[in-house]
Amino acid sequence: MLEQAIRAGVFAAKDRMVEIRRDLHRHPELSKKEFRTQQQIIDELQSIGITDIKKYYNTGIAAVIWGGFPGKTIGLRADMDALMIEETTGLPFASENPGVSHSCGHDGHVAMLLGAARVLYSFRDLLHGNIKLIFQPAEEDGLNGGGSKWMVEEGVLTHEPAVDFVIGQHIAPHLEAGVISSKAGPFFTTSDLFTIEVIGKGGHSSAPQNSRDPVVAAAQIVLALQTIVSRSVDPLDTAVLSIGIIEGGTRHNVIPDTVRLIGSGRCYTEENSALIKKRIREIVGGITSAMEMTANVTFKKSYGPVINDEELFEKCRGWSSAVLEPGKFIVAKTPNAGGEDFSNFSAHIPGVYFLVGARCVDGEQSGLHTGGFTFNEDALPWGAANLCAVAVNYLNENR
Repeated sequence: MLEQAIRAGVFAAKDRMVEIRRDLHRHPELSKKEFRTQQQIIDELQSIGITDIKKYYNTGIAAVIWGGFPGKTIGLRADMDALMIEETTGLPFASENPGVSHSCGHDGHVAMLLGAARVLYSFRDLLHGNIKLIFQPAEEDGLNGGGSKWMVEEGVLTHEPAVDFVIGQHIAPHLEAGVISSKAGPFFTTSDLFTIEVIGKGGHSSAPQNSRDPVVAAAQIVLALQTIVSRSVDPLDTAVLSIGIIEGGTRHNVIPDTVRLIGSGRCYTEENSALIKKRIREIVGGITSAMEMTANVTFKKSYGPVINDEELFEKCRGWSSAVLEPGKFIVAKTPNAGGEDFSNFSAHIPGVYFLVGARCVDGEQSGLHTGGFTFNEDALPWGAANLCAVAVNYLNENR
């Protein structure tokens, strides 16, 4: 009966979720600038009847649905920022903000959480506990740790009612609409950004013997760093290390003084993260020393790993499966190599993160973070149903 009521509620709310998604899609806002998005969310929450609303990290929101009976509190999180990418979809509701688009599906995340909020509010008198709706800005602001870091620091998890368990989810264009997927344990990587400045001695390219060429040293470093994954990390673990930027030099016939390399390392444990950093320092130091140069190496943590709580994942798997069509909950075989700042929530309290299938039916499916990205809006009620099923069952089983 509960599952039927949830499904009826989210499908009744589908048209409204589509309206919300398309409105946000037309008006995307970059990290820390989500002021219109924030107001649209507040207006929608108030129209539902939810009035316990607080702002966090300037453009973030936490709203509470108080249950009819005392109990635990579950947090439901949706990110809300857009990307600096020009949209090329040609959709009738395409971005009206030049150079900015919802190319990662966060418009859908907000719509699903608001749809779930509408249904959950109608169940409030039956709930043994509370639901905290967390609308998070700046997920794409990885250089500053993501908006979740700052919401946590401002108390979003500890302010009354304190959150006991948190869930989140992400649009997945590689899975068909109607599918929910997740796995126990590691699910998204930790992401460490690094900058290597190779310091040599510049000069004329016709007389390299009088210089110390940082371009040659940088080339050797790029190649040698790949041995970290193949020869330092356990082959039964997973890691990836990539250089995305190489900068140096101003003329074809001048050996520059410096070359800068910028890249990232991704893995699923903090132990491997520490190992990768150690080996980067050692390799860079060894190569530059052998070539009579010096180097500066700096690191910046982007996101920690998303580790799904194993016991609660098994519970969620059952709750979610019951509200979906048969066979539509898929246990992922491997983790995701992407980064996700949901990790700042699940590092403090138990959490489970899901993927929501949203593959388009017609035409070629563009990937996340591309100008052509869109998703199948039939995913919206199923994502909302997943949030509702986990929230209601978690509270009522932990009364």
